[in-house]
Amino acid sequence: MIRDGLESLDNSKKLFLEIDKVSLHLEEKKMDLAKSEKQLKNRETQIEAERKKFELFKKWLKAIIIKMKVTLLVLFVGFLLISASLQADAKRLISEKKQKLMMTESSRLLSERNNMEPKTKTSSTPESDGDDDGERNESYGKYGNSNGSNSASHHFYPNDKKPSN
Repeated sequence: MIRDGLESLDNSKKLFLEIDKVSLHLEEKKMDLAKSEKQLKNRETQIEAERKKFELFKKWLKAIIIKMKVTLLVLFVGFLLISASLQADAKRLISEKKQKLMMTESSRLLSERNNMEPKTKTSSTPESDGDDDGERNESYGKYGNSNGSNSASHHFYPNDKKPSN
């Protein structure tokens, strides 16, 4: 019986040792679990920070895209305005060239017509060289003014005295 009691005591001791081992193992697992939870929380915090960075990047990228669209729109409108201005200048220049050409053609036709008309009055006055307008100077060689004014009113004398001829 003592032997049984000792054996029972020995079994109880083994059982307590086994319980201590399991308890230690359980504590280690609790510590591992707490460590894993802490790591998981840290990882969740990192993921949240990365998500915020990504959201900021998306907003920044949208702002850049909007600025690029506005810049392209402004450049396109500027190109259209410059193109319209150049086209208007070209039309004006073409119009001026046509008008100049028409005036040249018209004056050429008039001079041809004047040259073809028979001359009714013969004059001994020489015709001026380089006068392309085809008009004759009827007052050449005549003195005095046909409208009644005299030539004295058209001259300036520095000493207020008319020079004697």
